[in-house]
Amino acid sequence: MADHLVAFKAQIGGSFRVEKIDGDCIIFSNGHCPFGKEVVGRTSLCQMTTNVFGRVAANATGFARVHVAESLARGDARCLVKVRLSKPVDDIDDGQDFYG
Repeated sequence: MADHLVAFKAQIGGSFRVEKIDGDCIIFSNGHCPFGKEVVGRTSLCQMTTNVFGRVAANATGFARVHVAESLARGDARCLVKVRLSKPVDDIDDGQDFYG
């Protein structure tokens, strides 16, 4: 599924790659935004990535929580997106929940 998400985002101009897979958590990174410099200060554009990753992952697994930990829109050097595929017991993770 991680490779599918990377390929899907590539079709719309993203350059995400899998940074790490740790149990039920997939971490993606990206150093280039399809919106270019126009994204800076417009964090609402990150919601498109959140929705794409969340919808696809939840449809495949039944649940996904997506958290944009770093973003080019906020002035970070890269985007770092965490996709958790099971609901955490302690519920301390930030992010948006999606259900399949």
